[in-house]
Amino acid sequence: MKQVDRKNNNDDKKKKSSFFDFLTHKIDDDQFGKQEVSKEKRRNQIIILCITVVIFIICVVAVGVLIWLTKNKLTSSTQQIDIVFDITSSNVSKFVSNLT
Repeated sequence: MKQVDRKNNNDDKKKKSSFFDFLTHKIDDDQFGKQEVSKEKRRNQIIILCITVVIFIICVVAVGVLIWLTKNKLTSSTQQIDIVFDITSSNVSKFVSNLT
């Protein structure tokens, strides 16, 4: 009974140490045969990151262009309103002067 318990304890220690070593990268990837998979996975992650950054930049530029267009339309429309107001006020002043 005691020998079986000791054997199980030794197996648990080996599993814990190998798992801990794997987490801290003390064991080479070649030992598990994951060298190529990890490189491919890293490459895919870099590609996904680049695509995400490009999409983010496109969104920021699009929002900036929309704000710029809106600002230009607002300034041009206020200029048009100013012109209309000037014409109207001059017409009103002419009308008032004609009345008197």
